[in-house]
Amino acid sequence: MPAPLSSPASDAPLPTGVIILAATVHEMVVTTRRLQLERSSLEWHGTFAGAPMRAAVSGMGGDSACRTLDRLLDVFAARHVILIGFAGGLDPKLAAGHLIDVASVVNEQGARFHLSRGSAPVPLETDASSAADLLSLDRVANDCADKRLLFARHHAPAVDMETYAVAACAARRGVPLVTLRAIVDTQDLALPPGSSRWVRPDGQTRPTVVLADLVRRPGTIPIILRLAPRSAKAGSALADAVVRILGELAVDRCP
Repeated sequence: MPAPLSSPASDAPLPTGVIILAATVHEMVVTTRRLQLERSSLEWHGTFAGAPMRAAVSGMGGDSACRTLDRLLDVFAARHVILIGFAGGLDPKLAAGHLIDVASVVNEQGARFHLSRGSAPVPLETDASSAADLLSLDRVANDCADKRLLFARHHAPAVDMETYAVAACAARRGVPLVTLRAIVDTQDLALPPGSSRWVRPDGQTRPTVVLADLVRRPGTIPIILRLAPRSAKAGSALADAVVRILGELAVDRCP
């Protein structure tokens, strides 16, 4: 991990910008279109609600997300970071498209962070009696039995792969983190085996790999047909939430 930045010079501008981070292009694209940001490769830039914006795709996993956030914070003065993306449902009551505005995240070892709009993430003491909003793993929770076991063990309603690592990075860099997750694969829907191979390390989809898997395992096609509208619904929910939060942050910036 890169070392923390030294204290800024006294004449350095106060941070006013917002960074939006997602693991994959598929998770990012609806939001960046809604914000009318200009794309350059796997990054987007522009302004919204008076704030300079920078958006980027990191690739899947906490390490990739943290490296990307560090790189952006080295060159862009951000007042807030917004992490967006899809999540797997662990709580059987959560439907596809359900949005979680994450206030606390736990990893598989039980370490936690508290997230808030006004300050950098804060590590919390482990408290087994209180469930976090989100569980972060370093692997994909593919099958239904795994999701049921994770829910029974951690009591978190949803699971992802990036939030805990990004919270640790944001805490180290001293920047507030907002995390928004929308459910796509509910507890009763298993992801196709090997579906993590469908995404390149840079977060772009591998269409030839997807097609080859569908040819080899045609039973995967009904799952894809179920996931497609769920992904669209989740993408819209994320974009709506980002617009709302950017409006709230703009009000907070007013004197």
